[in-house]
Amino acid sequence: MCYNLVTLLKKKERKRLKPLHIGCLGRAARRRQTFGLWAAERSGIMEEKQLMYKSVPLYRKGNVLYYGDPGKDYIVKLQIEDTKKVSDMDVASKVEVSLQLTDPNIKHRDRIIKRTTRGGLYEAMDIAGIWLKRALAGQI
Repeated sequence: MCYNLVTLLKKKERKRLKPLHIGCLGRAARRRQTFGLWAAERSGIMEEKQLMYKSVPLYRKGNVLYYGDPGKDYIVKLQIEDTKKVSDMDVASKVEVSLQLTDPNIKHRDRIIKRTTRGGLYEAMDIAGIWLKRALAGQI
């Protein structure tokens, strides 16, 4: 597992963390259920403060990172496929990035808009930010 970027972000963005809104209703709640985030919120896995990267929510569950607000139309899923040992830390060496729709009425395979593989978490987060920004602006 690669925890180095998440730990780094927690240290740098500690002052900018905002409280997590748990009382979600309607469309946003259905989308959170789709990605398992709703269950994580209810079971207490997620802290009261959420991690933000470039002013966008970032969620982690195991080797999977979700970048974006589940209440909006698009979210980016980053799945760490391979890690390598650097000193005493596991660092992501292969990350799959996929831009997905958050509509729960669409089949999982049809939700994926774009998919690519990058050679590290930094490169993956870079392309994820670009894709999400363009998708939310309607430039797909």
